[in-house]
Order: sequence, then structure tokens, then C-alpha cells
Amino acid sequence: HNGFLHARWPAMWHKRVGSEVFAQVQFNEFKLLQLRALGGAGVRVAAVLSKYVELYVGSGYMFEYENLDLDDLGLHPMAGLAGPRHPDKTYHHRWTNYLSLRVDVTKWVHITNVLYAQPRFDDFKDVRILEDFSVNFKVFKRFAVVLAFILDWDSRPPLEVEPLDTKLIVKLKFSF
Repeated sequence: HNGFLHARWPAMWHKRVGSEVFAQVQFNEFKLLQLRALGGAGVRVAAVLSKYVELYVGSGYMFEYENLDLDDLGLHPMAGLAGPRHPDKTYHHRWTNYLSLRVDVTKWVHITNVLYAQPRFDDFKDVRILEDFSVNFKVFKRFAVVLAFILDWDSRPPLEVEPLDTKLIVKLKFSF
């Protein structure tokens, strides 16, 4: 039981330099995450622009709110369990950085890879890493099948949650 919605608006003000704003909302029962909401803005640089390869580098600021479901499992910070507990609500300022690569293998197949690193400004050891690798197979002009591998690592998850999560998924992509 999980959901993820991410919206990003990049605006290139020059051939190689631009800005972007983004927002995200997600939940994930497996990670005890009732709600993560974040928003931010940053700069985007086109490091490589060629006929078959595009590489973008981005960096910016994001504000993050998390609400964890620790009560249902008896894991609430006040439950008296041994060891440090993760708070059920957190607010953090993070530095968000990414590399985004797209390689057109053929007219109908392209590979994308996006790597995010998001440390907290007040504690650089608290970092999240997200790797999203996908192979896109265009079936029709506006329809594609996407095979994706997603790696999500959190250096400081709640003690009850594993720091590493991986997924292999198939997506149907419609372009407008």
C-alpha cells in the first residue's frame, strides 16, 4: 500500500542553465510512512546536450514534512521501548542534488537514469539516496512501456524499517 506523486517544472533560461520548482507527496505502509510532503526549488545545468545523450545536473533547497505511523505497531516514541526512537513527525530542510542522464539507443528505445542525493542541512550524515534507472520502449507515438529499477536508501530510517528498499516495476507511459 503505497503511492507517489511528483511534479517538477524546469525552465531553461539559457541553452544550458535554468531553474526548476518541484513538489511531492507520498505514502508507504512498508516504511511506516503515512505522509511525506516536500517542495523546493533549484538550479539546473545541461552538462551534455547531443543528438543521442543529455546529461543534467541540478542542485537546490527542499523543505520536507514526514508523518510516520508508529502507534499501530506499539512503536511510538513514548512507548517505553529500549533504544532511541524515531519521532513520528519531522520537519527538515534538505539540500537536494541530482544527475539526470538520457541516452537514445534507437528511435524507439531510450535509457534514463536519475540519481538524487539529499542530505539535511543541519546534519549531513542524515542523507537520502534515490536511484531511478529505466528503459523506455516506445510502442506508439504517445505510448511507451517502461521497465524501471528503483533503489531508495535512507541513512536514518526508523529502527523498525530497513534502510535500503529496491523495486523492479513495469509502467505504462502516455505522453500528451
